Amino acid sequence: MRAVAKRVPIKILWMGEYVRSEEQYKPHYVKFQDMEIARAHIMGVVVDKYTNEQNQYISLILDDGTGQVRVKLFGEDTKFGKDVNVGDLVRAIGKVRENEDERYLVGEIVKKLEDPNWELLWKLEVIKPFAELLNKPSKEGESKKPEGEEIEEEKGKKGTGKQEKTKVEKNKEEKDIKDVSENEEEIDKDLLEIEEIEV
Repeated sequence: MRAVAKRVPIKILWMGEYVRSEEQYKPHYVKFQDMEIARAHIMGVVVDKYTNEQNQYISLILDDGTGQVRVKLFGEDTKFGKDVNVGDLVRAIGKVRENEDERYLVGEIVKKLEDPNWELLWKLEVIKPFAELLNKPSKEGESKKPEGEEIEEEKGKKGTGKQEKTKVEKNKEEKDIKDVSENEEEIDKDLLEIEEIEV
């Protein structure tokens, strides 16, 4: 049975310790706090794409505002990356691997998302819960804060110049989330069906 793909911000993959399992049937994984991430489920914008001459290897670099990671597709799995281009928003599932200084995913599933509101939903459901940790430098010395991440300031905070979201902004955000959430089960079902086919 394969490990469950954990939904995480990309930077978490760099912040955790990479553990090479010595057990025969246990995969390598990233250890972050109490999480063991052998397979990761991420979302991001494609900022770079490379395809070799034989079309048997595709490399996609995804950026979710917290960091970047390369998703590598080999052989038959390149079918998931052929119609993906730079600038596309995608969800990806893959095994976490490390080679020298590079940590990457061996892609199993890559799905392009047409609705940009998926990015907002992902930031609220996946990135925001890690916000405090993500603002800390990782082991690689990264100090970049998540881009586009909207975090409400505590009430009563003075002298910072930051303001809380207005009711209009909150209502609009909640409407966008509701619109996207109505289709979330359908897309997750598609991803699950693809996973079952690939087993």
